[in-house]
Amino acid sequence: MKRADLEALNLEKEAIDKIMDMNGADIEAKKAEINTLKTQLKESKESISELNEKLKDVDSKDETIGNLKKQIDDMVQAEKDREENERKKKADDELTERIVSAFPEGVEFTSDYAKNGVIADIKSALKEDATLGVKEIFESLTKDKEGIFKNKQHEKLKIPGTNSKTGEDDEKPKFKSFF
Repeated sequence: MKRADLEALNLEKEAIDKIMDMNGADIEAKKAEINTLKTQLKESKESISELNEKLKDVDSKDETIGNLKKQIDDMVQAEKDREENERKKKADDELTERIVSAFPEGVEFTSDYAKNGVIADIKSALKEDATLGVKEIFESLTKDKEGIFKNKQHEKLKIPGTNSKTGEDDEKPKFKSFF
């Protein structure tokens, strides 16, 4: 509002001065309010900026925490897997021991390969039909099979005193020369 606008309304000078003073006071109050609001806005922006920085920090910590949780979960799963594998190995070892103890006395395999093959076949048969006994399976697997067991009749004869320098076993006989 301008003084010229009030004078155009044919108001007295004193009334115009009072209106202008009142208007000036209102303007000053609004300026103070605007300055207060500007200060609050600036503080809010700074606060928002600080909070955004903290949020970035929290986000990186959340990511770190998430990674740590995943590592812990992976370790827990690895431990469960290890325990399960250990349990399976123990059960397999016990089954192998039970199978070996069921072999007839005096049985000698031609090789560890043959022995392990028979054991594996017995385990496989037990998985298929748990009602069968180990001895039954062993007999059915080895009956009339050749090359699985050592044959004492095919072993080399070792004649003491004829096969070594010291009189013990050796492959070439030694003869004394008379010259």
